[in-house]
Amino acid sequence: MRAVSLSNIDVRTLLADQFVCTWTNIAADPAAGTSHPHACTDPARDMARGLGEHNTQTLILTSDGRLLSALAGYVGPADLLEELKFARSLAEKIKKEPSDRARSVVEKAHSTFARDLAGRSPRGGDVGREEEFFGQLKDVGLKRAVADHQFSAKDALLPVEKFTTERMVGNAKSSFVAQTSGPGSSIAIPDLSGGVTKRRK
Repeated sequence: MRAVSLSNIDVRTLLADQFVCTWTNIAADPAAGTSHPHACTDPARDMARGLGEHNTQTLILTSDGRLLSALAGYVGPADLLEELKFARSLAEKIKKEPSDRARSVVEKAHSTFARDLAGRSPRGGDVGREEEFFGQLKDVGLKRAVADHQFSAKDALLPVEKFTTERMVGNAKSSFVAQTSGPGSSIAIPDLSGGVTKRRK
């Protein structure tokens, strides 16, 4: 995400202007996944939303450290921008609500957004084929987005110290398959309509 989504100028600008950013190393978390190594010279690329769900979670919190929104795995720049704007708008809404209503406002907003996401068309191109392929094994693409918002509704305003990787995505292991092909090699992305699409790098 760092080289694609967090490097996107619109995402960077919104984060710098309207969020306080930090990170936590979860390598010691028993439910954390692993990343495949790749050379620093490998080009970064967009990929299926939700890959690496055990080793990357993006948490958007209220100013007092309660869960406003949680996203598991890789989230591309356009989706991340939409998610950040959604969370920012939600934060503004709950500021105007009495504290006893804030949780229900967050639950309702996430449930509504999850229904909206479930009605969207899947992505096309290489990323769409990747989401279709990995979607046979786990929640990626729109299914991951819906699952994220269902989790955020169920655990609305959860104190951050109670959040765990296992709570969000279970205790299975996953690998963040972000490795790209080096010069002169190829990457094969399954085309589930019948063949395999090969792209030269």
